[in-house]
Amino acid sequence: MTIDALKQVQQRREFPTRVTQRLQIVMQNNLIRPALANKGKRPRAPLFMKMMQWPLLRRIPGRLLAFGVRPEHIQTA
Repeated sequence: MTIDALKQVQQRREFPTRVTQRLQIVMQNNLIRPALANKGKRPRAPLFMKMMQWPLLRRIPGRLLAFGVRPEHIQTA
């Protein structure tokens, strides 16, 4: 593999990596931190978490975790 090919792979994967890391930070700051800060109180789920109970939306988080924002596809001859 050449340096140019490696640069292309890095450029293609940079956006999905940034999006995934940003999503992790948002979840940590908006879900985990408040839940841990409310000692003695039961945390309340945000609206979007309540929406994940709907069957059509239930698959989205798992697919994002499993495949990422931009899934890679192997192309063979």
